[in-house]
Amino acid sequence: MKKVLILIFWIGALSSLAQQDSVSMRYASTITAEDLRSHLEILASDAFEGRETGKPGCEKAAVYISEYFKELGIPPCVDGSYYQEYPLKRESSSKSTLIVGDKEFKFLDDFFFWLGFDSGELKTSDVVFLGFGIDSDAYSDYTSEIDLNGKMVITLEGEPFDDEAMSMVTRSEKASEWATEWRMK
Repeated sequence: MKKVLILIFWIGALSSLAQQDSVSMRYASTITAEDLRSHLEILASDAFEGRETGKPGCEKAAVYISEYFKELGIPPCVDGSYYQEYPLKRESSSKSTLIVGDKEFKFLDDFFFWLGFDSGELKTSDVVFLGFGIDSDAYSDYTSEIDLNGKMVITLEGEPFDDEAMSMVTRSEKASEWATEWRMK
């Protein structure tokens, strides 16, 4: 009797999956390459200004998509709306400068930093120079004595090469990911 119940359960489950699959297939068959191309060309057009978050082009794209959902008869899903509110905090570093002595450095041309630092002057004790900022088995700028908590860390671009143009990290002429992937630092 137990085997019969299990068999009936599996037949019912498979039947349910087949029905779901046929519904999915019916709706999937309504999607055409031409429809996708048309929507993509519209959303990627200059009229949508790149669709950057928080910019007018993003709003235009949201209106276009919600109007299309209405045409399809898809009901609003967020309190009677097609839109979900999401707080946006915009920060920009594009005009940041770094002044050392009487020399001024420009953000992205001369230096890079992650957002989140307060502007203003830093005391020398708040800044740590960390060479190339590399920590690998073959080469490391980190030592146990260096305290980086609450400090601004300054590193050099790239990685060190010896007098024979050999990377001190890879021990070859090829640069490591420390030199090519700034996020590693």
